[in-house]
Amino acid sequence: MKKIISTLFILFLLSGCSTDSLVTYQAKENYKTDNQVEKEISFKKYFNEVNRSSEKAADIKTEKHKAIVKKVIDADTLVLEADKYTALRLIGINGPEITKGKNEPFGQEGKEYLANLIEGKEITYQLDPNADEKDKYGRILAHVFLDQISIQSYLLKEGYVKLAYLFDEYEFIDVYKDAENIAKEKKLNIWSIPGYADTDLNGFVK
Repeated sequence: MKKIISTLFILFLLSGCSTDSLVTYQAKENYKTDNQVEKEISFKKYFNEVNRSSEKAADIKTEKHKAIVKKVIDADTLVLEADKYTALRLIGINGPEITKGKNEPFGQEGKEYLANLIEGKEITYQLDPNADEKDKYGRILAHVFLDQISIQSYLLKEGYVKLAYLFDEYEFIDVYKDAENIAKEKKLNIWSIPGYADTDLNGFVK
């Protein structure tokens, strides 16, 4: 009789453990499918695989600035929240146009992707010692980081922008090239259309 009771008690404990494990497993699955968590995991994975810019950032002798991103205009242009709104152009890259009546392929997708990443968040930006402070439209030209992760490199890796307007030996270009090569090899987004991103030096050809 004691053996039967012991056996039943063990089975009860095992049954309880199985239920707890199942609940934990389901909870973990729900956690993993949360959009914000997926985004953070993606950032960390990218940083470990490709991005070496946090190390390079420590070597740059230019001042770093912090600002809140008020609005994303497109995949390469932001509006910062400051004493007054300031436009910032991500240096060294170009995304498909969606302003002034244009609607180039992957332009809207690039904008939405960038907005999901940084809109309303605090970023760090720094000018390049080999570039002008502003472009001809008065926009700040800068390298942009979120939690030490290069936004330029992230966009390049996902194939939403390409390297462009390289007028000098800008900082981080080797990192940017590594990121762009990943998108090219995988034929992601702008690289999925033959000749679209690599025919024109700085722009796109439909």
